[in-house]
Amino acid sequence: NKLEDYCQGSLDSVGFGPFSGQVISAAKESLRMALMASSPRLVEAYFKSEIMTSSMGLAGTYASIGSRHGVVVAEDMREGSDIFTIDALIPLAESFGFVEEIRARSSGLSTATLQFSHWECNEEDPYFVPKTEEEREEHGEVSIPKNRSRKLLDSVRKRKGLLVEEKLVASATKQRTLAK
Repeated sequence: NKLEDYCQGSLDSVGFGPFSGQVISAAKESLRMALMASSPRLVEAYFKSEIMTSSMGLAGTYASIGSRHGVVVAEDMREGSDIFTIDALIPLAESFGFVEEIRARSSGLSTATLQFSHWECNEEDPYFVPKTEEEREEHGEVSIPKNRSRKLLDSVRKRKGLLVEEKLVASATKQRTLAK
């Protein structure tokens, strides 16, 4: 058997024939097309954040949670004090620098702890392209609309050094020169 001989090191790779690379590339392309036809979704990690703040820092705390696409799950006030305990869910990708931002926006009156909570399927299609007339009216004539899933996908691809489909030049009709 050629495969067993190859695994033991007695045959070189030329013994498999000229079509072996074509089969692998055709299989790879067919698997990619099948994945794209199934409308893939991203699964996103979420942190549970327990935030303790005074009544003076509530506005900054809620602003920080909202700016990071967080969801407030529960809010409780301690009896006999002005300390609030807020439980929120924050997406992992949005959580970097969250504790520092919360302290800055509340002038040091808030403190937060982050703990992994769960995985959640993001229902937006990262590869959505408007096709029907109604979809074009709602989303416009953009080639790739930037929903949250697409932004998350593009940020991961940039971080890994992979190709990202983005428009580099918005309007190429004017050339701007810098005055010295």
